[in-house]
Amino acid sequence: MRKTLFAAAGIMLSVNVAAAEEARPKIDPRAVAECNARGGGYVAIKDCLPDVHVGYAVVDAFHNAFGEAGYPVKDRCLELNDKMTDKSATCMREAVKDAVELKAQLPDGATIDDPMFAVMADPAKLAAVDAAESEARKAFPEKTFWGGGFYKPYKP
Repeated sequence: MRKTLFAAAGIMLSVNVAAAEEARPKIDPRAVAECNARGGGYVAIKDCLPDVHVGYAVVDAFHNAFGEAGYPVKDRCLELNDKMTDKSATCMREAVKDAVELKAQLPDGATIDDPMFAVMADPAKLAAVDAAESEARKAFPEKTFWGGGFYKPYKP
């Protein structure tokens, strides 16, 4: 009786684990390629994948939200962060966040003499980038994401 009970519990547990694994979103192949290129063996790659996977989701969302108008920020963030997607993505997201926050603080009628400010200061586009980031994090429910890490912020 006891063996049957343990066997049934084991089967239910393995079915639940398998279902949970199937429900997880797949890792972006570009993240796998980038982490492989960084090297360090499979342990380093496993550590690299969550941040780079989320980074690609943010970069894609940034591109979809801003299109060609956002290229100067995107290109500069990639340059500043040695084309490392996780760090470049944080640079892009923070550039948008900074512009949105600054716009909210400005008095009515005030302007900023930086053409990228008008492009970046869009709360709806920041929300789209943040939503993509949140969705991408679901691929790694066991990972605690602390935010930017060590990245170089956008500076024209």
